[in-house]
Amino acid sequence: MKHFLRKIAIYLSFFCFISCYTYYNSKHNLLWDKPAIQFVRDFSQNDLIIKSEIAEDRRTVYQLIKRNRNKHFKYIVIGSSRVMQIGKFTGFENTLNLGVSAANLIDIQSIYQLTKDFHLSCDTIIFDINPWTVCPSIENRYEQFILTKNIQKAISDITHFNFTFEEFKESFIPSKKTYFKASETAIANPNNFIRFSDGSIKQKTLGPNLKAGRVDFFCKDFYLLKNFQKINESQFKEYLNLVTDASKNQNVIIFIPPFHPKFQVKNKNDIRVQNLTLLNDFIHQSTPKTARIVGNFNPETLHLNDSNFVDGLHINEFTVSQLFHKQSFYGNKKVN
Repeated sequence: MKHFLRKIAIYLSFFCFISCYTYYNSKHNLLWDKPAIQFVRDFSQNDLIIKSEIAEDRRTVYQLIKRNRNKHFKYIVIGSSRVMQIGKFTGFENTLNLGVSAANLIDIQSIYQLTKDFHLSCDTIIFDINPWTVCPSIENRYEQFILTKNIQKAISDITHFNFTFEEFKESFIPSKKTYFKASETAIANPNNFIRFSDGSIKQKTLGPNLKAGRVDFFCKDFYLLKNFQKINESQFKEYLNLVTDASKNQNVIIFIPPFHPKFQVKNKNDIRVQNLTLLNDFIHQSTPKTARIVGNFNPETLHLNDSNFVDGLHINEFTVSQLFHKQSFYGNKKVN
C-alpha cells in the first residue's frame, strides 16, 4: 500500500510540475505575467510585426503602465480596440495607448485608476465610449485586473491542465518567434499587423471577401451590442463621473467610434441600433463642457463608407486621422 501511495505521490508531483511549468510559460499566465512582461519590453524598444497573440492584453496593459510609471505623455488613450490605432502612425506624438479588446466600463475605470496609482500624467487623455460601456457586458475579461480572480483562474488551469497541445509544446520547446522587428517597409505593408512602441497598433488589411464576411457576421451577430436593449443610466453616470474626474488634471476627449454603414442599414428597425442615436444625443447633452467630443456612431453623419472601415467595428488608420483632423484636432502630422 505504501509503495502504491508513493507511486501516486510521484505521479501527482510530476503532473503538478509539468502543469505549473506550462502555465508559467503560457500566454494565459495572469500571475507572473512572464509573456506580458517580455512582450512589453520588446515592443517598447522596437515596433513589431505580430504574427499571433503573445499575451492577454489586459496583463500587457498592466505591465505597460508599470513600465512607464511617473512618466508624462502628450496623450494617454484608454478604451477598446476601437481606439488602439491612435498613436504615432496616426499622427499622435508622445502617446501611450492603453486600449484593450472589448473594454467595458469596468476595464476603463480600472485602467484609468492604474494610471493614477502609477503616477502617469498627460496633456490630453482620450477615452472611447461604446454601447457596451453603458449596458450589461457579455465580457468578463476585466477580471484580469483582479488578483483573487487571477489566482482562481491559475488554480483551475493548473489542476485541470487547461492548455492546448501547442502551449504545452512551446513551454518546453519554444517555437519560432511570433513577432519580429518591423522596418519602415514592413510597417507600410498592408498585410502586416503592427504593434508600435507607444502601445498603438496598425491593423492588417483584409481581403475583400474576408472583410465582407466579417461585416456580414457582425451585422447578424451584434457581438458586444447583444445586451444593448437600453442605456443603463447608472453606468452612463459612472462614465461621466470618470470623465469629470479626469478633466481636473488634463484635457479630455471622448471619442465615439462609428460602426460600419451596413450595420445601421441592415438593422435600422432593431431597438439596439435605434439606441445608438439616443446614446449619441445623451453624450452630447451630458458630457461636461471641460471635455470635447470627436466622432459619431452613425457613419453617414461623418460621411464614411465601406472604404473607411477595416471590418464592421473598426475604421482604418487614415480615417482615424481624418476624424480628428476634421474636428479641429491635430496630432503630430497634418492629414491631407
